[in-house]
Order: sequence, then C-alpha cells, then structure tokens
Amino acid sequence: MAAHAKFFGPSSLHRRIACPASRGLEVGFPNEETSASRAGSAAHRLAEICYQNGEHTRNYIGKNWPEYEEVGTITPVDADNVQLYLDVIAAHVADTKLVEKKVSYAGFVRREAPAVATAMGPEAEAVVASEEFRRLLESDFFGYSDYIGISAEYKSITVVDYKNGTYSVRAEGNPQVYCYALAAAETYDWMAEVEHAQVCIVQPNARFTDPDHPGVDWTAPMRLTDLYKWGREVLVPAIIRSLLPAATYNADGGGQCKYCRARGACAAYARWAQEEAEEAFKDITVLDDGVTLPAVELLTHEQIERVLHWQQRLTPWMEAVMEYAETMATREGVEYAGHKVVRKRTNWRWKDAAAADKALAEKLPDEVRLNPPTLRTPSQIKDTLKVGWDDPVFVVFAEQPVGSLALRPLSAKGEAIDVKSALSATAEEAFSEV
Repeated sequence: MAAHAKFFGPSSLHRRIACPASRGLEVGFPNEETSASRAGSAAHRLAEICYQNGEHTRNYIGKNWPEYEEVGTITPVDADNVQLYLDVIAAHVADTKLVEKKVSYAGFVRREAPAVATAMGPEAEAVVASEEFRRLLESDFFGYSDYIGISAEYKSITVVDYKNGTYSVRAEGNPQVYCYALAAAETYDWMAEVEHAQVCIVQPNARFTDPDHPGVDWTAPMRLTDLYKWGREVLVPAIIRSLLPAATYNADGGGQCKYCRARGACAAYARWAQEEAEEAFKDITVLDDGVTLPAVELLTHEQIERVLHWQQRLTPWMEAVMEYAETMATREGVEYAGHKVVRKRTNWRWKDAAAADKALAEKLPDEVRLNPPTLRTPSQIKDTLKVGWDDPVFVVFAEQPVGSLALRPLSAKGEAIDVKSALSATAEEAFSEV
C-alpha cells in the first residue's frame, strides 16, 4: 500500500482549516485504519482493478475484496456502488484519464507561502523559514487522486473522488477535492494548457444520511485562477496557522472532530462535550444515591429536541473516548475499572475459493449446490453438511483469522487478556537476545 501524507494530505485539510491546533495534537497518534477506512480502501482497489482490466464490478459479487479479504465478500450493492463511480469516469470526455495517481501541491505552497506569511505577520514568517516547514515541503503536501481527466481541447482538468461512507460529503467548497484539483493542475500542467477545473464526488451511500444527496455531485466549472486564489487565501494560510506555536482549537463536534485522530484526548473537545451534555440534561433529577434521568414519556417536545441534538453531536465524542481507551488498553496495558481486554471473534473464510469449489462439488447435494459453492460462507456450508470444523474441507480450504484485541465490559463474553504481562514478557524476551 502506498504511503500517505502524515498531516497535510488532501483528506486532512478540512480538519486543518477548521481547527489549526489539530495538527499538533495528532502528532502522537498513529493514523490507524478503521473498519470503515479499510472498506473504503477495498472499494477503491476494486475500482482500480476493474478500470485497468475493463471489467464490470458484478463479476466480483460473492468473492472476497481483492487484497482486502478481511473486509468480507462483495455484495450486489457493493458492486453497484463502485460501478456507479466507474460509469461516471467512463462517460467523462478527456484526452488523458488517470486513476489512483499521486499528485503534489508542494510547489504551489513553496511559491505562495512567503507572501502569505508576510501578510500574516512575524510568527507566520518564522514558520515558513523553519526547518520543519522545509521538511514538510519535501514529504507531506501530496495525495492520491481517484480520477483525473485532462482535456487539451477544453483546456480543463477534472477530478472525481469516490466516497464509500455514509457521512454525506458535498463537492462545492470541499477542501479535499479542491486540493486534488489544484495538485493535479500542478503535477500535470505539462499535458495541457489548463484554464478551467471541475470536481465531482461520487457517494452512493450518502443516501442513508442525506436523502438530498444526488449520489453524483458535480460542481460548476471554475476558472483555474479562482482555484489558485482559493489556495492562496484558504489553503496556505491554514497550513501556516496549524504550524504556529500557539495554534487555536476549534472543537464543535463538526467534521473536523469526527475524523480527528486525537479527539479522544482533546481537552477542547471534552469541554465542548461537557457543555453539550449539561445543556441536554439540565432537567435531570439529582438524588442522594446518584443521577436519575427523567422518564421518556414525561419529556416535553423541547426536551426531546435537545436530547436528539445532543445524541447527534456528543455521541462521536463518547465513541472517540472509547477508541482512545481501547488503544491505551490494548497497546499500553492500561487497565480501566469495569472493563477487560478480549480478542474479537472472527468469521471463517475461504483460503482458496477455486480449490474449495471443486472439493465442495463432491460433497453438497444437488438441491442445495450453488455455482460456485463458495458463494456461501464456510459457516453456511458447515450447517448444510452437518459436520464440524475438523472436516477436511475446512481444515484445507478455510481459516479463521486471529481476532484483534478490544476493550469490553467485564460482563461481555470472552476471556480477559493480561496485556501488561504480555508486554513485559515480550520486552524481557527482546532484551534476553541482546
């Protein structure tokens, strides 16, 4: 998998623009993949394979995601979602079409930063003159654009970005796709005399949270000079502000907080969450033995509205705290009262679908056989055959991946794992070999 920018990749820019201090706070937090981000990566990889091979995504229904088997199997909905994106770029008219290409906007930042810093003041000028800024110019102002279309005839460059998630994202004013377009113009300016740019977001799953999202969201064409003006007035100042010694926080539960790696440890986010909770529950009754929430049927419409508002905005913070606690418990061995570390259960999967199909063809009754049989999961086949996991077909052709560690309440299923002792044993073993 290609390396990604650590702090200033296009996908991080909304966070840097909205909350300058987020960059400094994220320094100590690894950019780890979540199940949602892995699913997105899997969808992008499938799109790239189908584009390169001229295939339709429906050829992959029932199969594991290429190179991302742990994500599961591809459903008809998954295939249709990715195919929508492929249809959009297939229909786009361009002399040159580029898929999953690295683009850099470092040259633009290098040219514009000195003048922008002068206008911002001495502290900004010191940032631009710093060794850290020079290192970032060499290593961090880049990204991978899903699709770039270049037309010499129309003197235009077009960027299409595929989103796999349900959190609605629009193209107009979007820093990520604007930056991709700017970076693409910088990277491929030798291919055409570009005067206009246009961006598009393809997000089929947005319909689950935003009924008004069109699924394919285009901006109107913009002049390249306007895109560069956005870069000078919004992008570069945001980069500089995020590198100031006293960068400001802006925690309001919005998109900049939703994907911030450090939100679970952010004091500003915690203060915002506390204020939200106090407002939402200002009508609770405090008894001698603790806090009691009001009965649901006794809530007024105004109180329900406040609770709904709180649920949408505060829940992400609570999830972030849980993520942070889970990281500390599973990586550092920190213990939290009432909780334990367990290993997640995983589903069995096929190791070699083609070989398993041949073996299953001899075992499955004609009336229940599918073509190919591995369209069913190993668990479904096990139930059909009424055998155990020690059956040769599973021993040879299936596997159960080792589950990752997770933090769960003491009442949850699963044997508690002593992470601290495991870490100590690993350290002792490492030093014994020195």
